[in-house]
Amino acid sequence: LVALGDMKNAWRRVGDDHSIVEIDLGIVFEHAVLAATAEGLSTCWVCAYDRKRMDEALKLGEPWSALAVSRLRLRTSRADRAQAGAGTV
Repeated sequence: LVALGDMKNAWRRVGDDHSIVEIDLGIVFEHAVLAATAEGLSTCWVCAYDRKRMDEALKLGEPWSALAVSRLRLRTSRADRAQAGAGTV
């Protein structure tokens, strides 16, 4: 699961002109991860990736960039299913 953000055209906070695209994207992405978990998928946010290489691999052009990544997989083991029932990711 990959979420794309547009750093240049996103809303900017009044006062310091800071783009809040990463904040908004984080909120939306967490909802997607929670929904996937509710459907029985296992998820894990991935933070250790090279954004430039990821953008190139996905053939993204300006102004888009991969700002959030999570792996998804089906829970197959009994332990995985037990964890899902306990509400863990």
